[in-house]
Amino acid sequence: MHAQDEDNFTYPPTDAPGPATLNAVYYDQLAHSALKNHLFVTGDPSLLGRRMGSTVAASLGVVGPREALTLVEHMLRTRGKVVYALDGSMSVHGSPHDFHSNLATRQLPSALRAYRSAIAPNHRTSLAKVAAHLETLLARQHDLLVAGDELAMLRIAGGWFEQDNSTQSRTSYHLQNSLVLFTGALDSLAWIAADLEGCEEGPAKISWGRFVKSGGWAARLSGPAARMRDAVREKIKDPAIDWILDVSHSLRDAYQHRHPLRTAVLEVLDQNQMCRVRTAVVNLTESTTRPIPTSLPGLGLQEIIFGEDTLVLPDRLHSLLIATLPLIVDNALDAIDWPDADWFDADERWHREAFEQSRFSDLSAWLAGIRNTPPWVIQHYQ
Repeated sequence: MHAQDEDNFTYPPTDAPGPATLNAVYYDQLAHSALKNHLFVTGDPSLLGRRMGSTVAASLGVVGPREALTLVEHMLRTRGKVVYALDGSMSVHGSPHDFHSNLATRQLPSALRAYRSAIAPNHRTSLAKVAAHLETLLARQHDLLVAGDELAMLRIAGGWFEQDNSTQSRTSYHLQNSLVLFTGALDSLAWIAADLEGCEEGPAKISWGRFVKSGGWAARLSGPAARMRDAVREKIKDPAIDWILDVSHSLRDAYQHRHPLRTAVLEVLDQNQMCRVRTAVVNLTESTTRPIPTSLPGLGLQEIIFGEDTLVLPDRLHSLLIATLPLIVDNALDAIDWPDADWFDADERWHREAFEQSRFSDLSAWLAGIRNTPPWVIQHYQ
């Protein structure tokens, strides 16, 4: 990977900054090519802005600093290495499991806080079942993140024209499993409310669908469980969230009860009939007739209309699940007071361990690109 030092690089004066920028980095390009590097890191907006329309820029692998960090970190993670920090001769490494666990707690802070409250000495007996469901929420988010990594790498494989029936099959496996994880996490919220209330309904009646609809056991909830129910019902009025829930449950039901997801390998040809893109797609036509909302959480969703079918990229659909679950979980659990969530602070060793975990969660979220650099990291390296 070659990095261009933007602060110390002087471009020749010109009235046309774009072409001049490309000329000015010519020698950097030669060095970049000679070293067999795949990424050319620059902060110059002119060069970055011409990536999509420039053969030269595209062949260089031009990326910004944040993009380079994300790509390199992701590549290392797929090889079982997570590098949290590099500081001279010292480096801090972790495992992908630790990375995903830390990231899950950062994405679901309300679930972590509620879990700590439920296992507090004053509550661990009465809230044992609630604690188990909260732990399940965090575990499902962890597994969704693992699946997201796999789907991203399979998407990259498609970019290198390696997309075939084998990678398509693996893509379907991870997406189908993610749909079960996502909808199962929603069921966990229903179980949390039921166990807070001491509901004695049979297991077959405790589900997300019955929790958000009027009538039944959910109508008889009171106190904290009722506040949680009302917060969820208000949140899912958001058209984007409502659409995601509709599609995810429809796809999950089709997979579990009728057939696997309808997927295919899509090729995009240029005017000379040469393949430029080969990627897996999933068909949404059977799952919903509603149009895709213009504003969606996460990376959004770009539809591909092929005849009468609506096709989307699996990793983009998966990103909606990861982005939507925290919105619903936080809204539901924040409606409740969770006392004694900081009970472990009384023990110096436990307090220190929780503090260190929060720092690694910050770093994991930063490496994943879902939050800005933690202030304590900036202060440490200044």
